[in-house]
Formats: sequence, structure tokens, C-alpha cells
Amino acid sequence: MKQHTVNKPVIINGVGLHSGDKVSIEIRPASIDSGITFIYNNQKIKANYLNATCAERKTIISNSSESINTIEHLMAALYATSITNANINIDSDEPPTLDGSSLQFVKSIEKVGIKAQSKNLLPIVIDRKIEYEVPSKEISLTGLPFDGFKVTYIIDYPDCDSIGSEIFSIDFSDLNLLKDKFVNEIAPARTFCLASELVYLNTKGLAKGANLDNGVAYIDNNLSDDIKKQICSIYDIDLNAFKSKIINNFELNFSNEAIRHKILDLIGDLYLLGRPIRGHIIAKGTGHASNVEFVKKIAKEFKVGHDLKKYKYDISDILKILHHRYPFLLIDEITELIPDKTVKAVKNVTFNEPYFQGHFPGKPIMPGVLIIEAMAQSGGFLLLHTVGDPSKKLVIFSRINSAKFKKMIYPGDTVHFEIDLVSYKMNTCKLSGRAIVKNQVVAESEFMATVMDKEF
Repeated sequence: MKQHTVNKPVIINGVGLHSGDKVSIEIRPASIDSGITFIYNNQKIKANYLNATCAERKTIISNSSESINTIEHLMAALYATSITNANINIDSDEPPTLDGSSLQFVKSIEKVGIKAQSKNLLPIVIDRKIEYEVPSKEISLTGLPFDGFKVTYIIDYPDCDSIGSEIFSIDFSDLNLLKDKFVNEIAPARTFCLASELVYLNTKGLAKGANLDNGVAYIDNNLSDDIKKQICSIYDIDLNAFKSKIINNFELNFSNEAIRHKILDLIGDLYLLGRPIRGHIIAKGTGHASNVEFVKKIAKEFKVGHDLKKYKYDISDILKILHHRYPFLLIDEITELIPDKTVKAVKNVTFNEPYFQGHFPGKPIMPGVLIIEAMAQSGGFLLLHTVGDPSKKLVIFSRINSAKFKKMIYPGDTVHFEIDLVSYKMNTCKLSGRAIVKNQVVAESEFMATVMDKEF
């Protein structure tokens, strides 16, 4: 998918769900590859899993001095509108809760328009089963391979018949329908709690901005008269409010609004990865803490990079990704990989290389075409790292541009290759590479490649 930002700034006002403070946010356009950044008290905080923690009932992002709370509803709206790059100025430590859903965020972004940018954003491909569980709390999250993006949620409230037990699935695979499907099926689902929790939240000083207009309070089974009276006192209602399945003075947007809001929260937390997911996510009984831990596990398992996070790979890892074998495997180690951006590789050139027997006897020099081939293999590793199952894909190089050879490479040299992904459109890629020996560029080239299905 293309990267996107807002077409022009948009301001949204309201109160914070937990703080109760008045708050204004301004979502502003941002450059390619910049991601989602909150700006609070002149401090920038990247909205990614590296900065994410949780407190009770909210997801938090922090830097060394500032924190922003309860970002999940806004993050879900940014995902649904395909906003990958945005600067969000905020004058309090929590975005506005609005009506407790994501709908107004989406509508506000739609009003100013969404601008496509020139670079693609590759999805995180769940190509194998990944699980996170807290058995003692009956919490589980599972990611499964799936050609698209699908979420299935399992909810179970045995002590609240107003919510009950249910399984609900929604498929967001068609990107052309993503925003509309989110708006129609998920965005209007408001945050919720059990009526029995209202007294606790009030006592703990939580949900100061919550009221019976911006969240759903479900009436749980066997609610005591004492709790009912305390709720009546806090929210200035009478006991007649307890005759329905909710105590709010409005109709539910969906008969199963609670489970849909759980999916909304999950999508918002998943977007801390900074990239869309290709896979099927199955969740049961989760909260923000478990969502964030699952996100971190996905990031670790599938080596998601944020803020130039780096990864190394030895020869055994290279053999799992590349199809080349001796004598045509021309890189020994990946020293750094930033997914979708760049790769650095190393080739230790020895006299035992088979091509030195003929190139040239008595004057061994690494052939220029093999230097370019080593660059291409390094770039191929970068590309195949993003496609899910590399065993089913090939990288075919179709064009070499502007190849230059500045110095010769001899036995005993250690060659460092630096390859940048310039563009990725419709499985066709443009890369730029350099070969470096002893801190000097010895060769450089641009080349084109296509990622295609392996047919053998």
C-alpha cells in the first residue's frame, strides 16, 4: 500500500477520557517514512511499540520526559484512513475521548482529505503461527497466515448477560473498502464498562472525563442495591435506568457493540507496529496490556524495524532467505538490516574463491560483474525479508544502471556492501548499492529487480 498523510491540518477538540481535561489536537501532514508522531510540551513521541506501555484501561506512549495516554481510538482511525505519516500536536496528555468511539476522528480526517505519497509501505506478513497467552486470565492472542487482514474476537462475560459470550470476525483485506468497512462496522462502537465498575473507577480517580454520553455502561448480573444507589448518586440518575441492558439514555449502535469496540482497541494497538498486517489475528479476553505485549512479540518475531532499529544475520540466516549456494553465494554476513530501507552485508574475499583460477592467473582480481552480483544478493536479502515465505519467491534483476568500478578487489580484502531500497512499486524495485573496502568506495551501481513467485 502507498504511504499517506492528511491533505491539510485538522483540529479536533474535546475532553480526555481519564483526565477529564479539555484537550485540542491538530493532525498535520508529515513527510514520507516519518510515521505517527505526537508533539506535547515541545517533545516528540513516536507512536510505536518501542515507546509503548500500558496502565489500567489505556495504552501509553512515552519518551524520557513526557507521556501520552489513551491513544488507541485515534490510532485505529489513522489505520482505517491509511494515514502512515502525521504529526499530532496535543496540548494535554490525552487525546479527546469524543463519544468514546473512533468515528469522529475518521470523519475529521475525511473532511480535510487524505494524500497519497510516492513511497509504498510493505505489510508485516504473518507467515507462521505466533501466540501470546496469559492462561490464568484466559487471555490469548494468535496470529495466523492469511492472504489479507482479518480479526476475530472472542468475548465472554459470564456475569453480564447484557454482553454475554460471542465470536465476531471482520475481514479488512480489501484496502479499497477498508475505511468504509471500518466506519460502518467498527468505528461507531463506543468504549464500555460494567455498571459495577463505575464506582471503582470513580473511587480510583479514573475516567474523570467519562459520562453516560461517551461510553456504554452494561448492567451486570446480580448488581446490588447499594451499588445501584452509589451509581445513581455519581451520575444523577434514578433506579429506572437499571431496567434495561445498559444504564445510558441512548440506544446501542450495535447489538454487540462491546465486542466491536474490543476489535477497535485491538486495531489501534496493532498499529503501534507502524505498518499494516497481512494475517489473521484471533483474540480472546484481551486488554491493552496484552495487546501491546503481543505487538512487541510480533515485532521481535518478524523483525520489525522502527527508528533505525538494526538486526544482524549470520550465514545460516542468509541460507534460509537466499536461494544461492556455493560457489555463487557471494555474501557471508548481514551486519545491519533496516526493513524496507537498507541492508549492509560483508564478503570476506579469499584466495580460494573459484573464479581466481581464471581471473587472472598470477594477478587475482574479483570480477566486476561478481561485485555487482554480490550487491544484488544483498538487495535480494532485503527484499525477500519482507515477503513472508522466501522459499516461494525469487528476486530477478532486470536492469543495471550507472555501474562504476573505482578500485580493484584482491584476496584478503573485506568488502562491505550498502544497499538502499529506493522505490517499491507493483513488485518492481529500484535499489542503489555501494561496495566499500577500507572505508573507500570501490564500486557503485543502481539496479532494478522484480519479486516474483518461484515456479520450481
